[in-house]
Amino acid sequence: MTIENQTIEHEQVEEVKPKRKYKKRACALRKKTCEKYDKLLNLINLQGDYMMLQAHFIYLAVVMDYTTLAQLQNDILPDMKRMGLVKTQYVGGTQAVMLVLKKTAVRHVKGLESSKNAFSVKESSSDFPKLLNIMKIDYLIETIIPQIEEVNSEVAEFQLNMETLKEHLEDSFSTLLLKQKDEPHYYLNLSRSRLGENKDVYRTLKEIRRYSIFNLARQKKSLKQGITLSKAEETALDYHENHYTNGYNSKEYQAIALIDPAKKTEYNYQGGNNHKPKKNQFCEEKLIEYERLPTDPRLIITHFQKQNLYVEMIWMDGVDLVMFNTKRSLSSTYIKNLLESIYMTFIMVYGANFETHLKIYFFNQEQVDAFNRQWYRLKDKLTIYQHNATNLTVEAINMEIEDDYLVTSTK
Repeated sequence: MTIENQTIEHEQVEEVKPKRKYKKRACALRKKTCEKYDKLLNLINLQGDYMMLQAHFIYLAVVMDYTTLAQLQNDILPDMKRMGLVKTQYVGGTQAVMLVLKKTAVRHVKGLESSKNAFSVKESSSDFPKLLNIMKIDYLIETIIPQIEEVNSEVAEFQLNMETLKEHLEDSFSTLLLKQKDEPHYYLNLSRSRLGENKDVYRTLKEIRRYSIFNLARQKKSLKQGITLSKAEETALDYHENHYTNGYNSKEYQAIALIDPAKKTEYNYQGGNNHKPKKNQFCEEKLIEYERLPTDPRLIITHFQKQNLYVEMIWMDGVDLVMFNTKRSLSSTYIKNLLESIYMTFIMVYGANFETHLKIYFFNQEQVDAFNRQWYRLKDKLTIYQHNATNLTVEAINMEIEDDYLVTSTK
């Protein structure tokens, strides 16, 4: 009896070993497949949200000459799905198919050593992230890529790819694909452009960049996982904490960071147009950083991205902005607050004399017509901080997203 039990245990141990070897081989094979499809996986993650509409992916992969249509449909996409690199999700009850990176592919595009440090992209209960992705990529395909091709039409060896796409956006100071970690570099490039030839503008952009570095350092410190700060981040933290000492006092930085001396710690907030004091956990009680109100000046990137609003181009006398509306409707109050926020942000850079062109993209013509009626009633009465909005133009554009992509499923 004892001998039989020993034999069974021995057999069970022997059965486990091949499984472990197989698992290691499977992981190595998936890793090799990720390297094989590196450009295509990064293309799906073009916006940094690990997903892309399958129709957009196929179009961009072919236009960027990464592969052919036949190879994609017959070999590459089936292989990527079979190897567990991507999965598919439908957008609501439509036939629109999203390609979503799985954990192994997320690890690869993030450059992580182990999948333990990666995460799975969970399906959201709302379709808005998918709809926003569709709108932004469609905007790149219909608007930005034709601009790039026109500019480089006489360049013999020009090839459209992700690198040339991002270079074009960087040259026009677009924030469409910009991540928060790239903000300091963005503001540095702005200060080195013709815009920075004006000393006042240069000084403001310098302080905006300093505050963006402080924001990144603050977020790193909040993680509390042994994060090492760079020298620039340590300097930005010190500058923020000691803003009112050691000759650091700067009116531009004070306006951008919305900070006041520590003597206001006993301020009793009563609402209205005043700022609500909020203790800054990284400033060792040396100063107070205020909670921002909807119309306060913000950083160009961080605040606007929450409203699906992006800089299309910054030029010497103004700014072009694009907004992707995923809401059913925009109220007059929302529009007024949005325009005030835009005004208060860019007046910090330009002063009072600058032009703003805002393009709002909608799903269908019905939304465009509703907004145009509302804007017609609002624009003649609109004043922004006692300034008439004469230098502001707003354009509503139908992207025809519903007709082109969101066809109702017949299943």
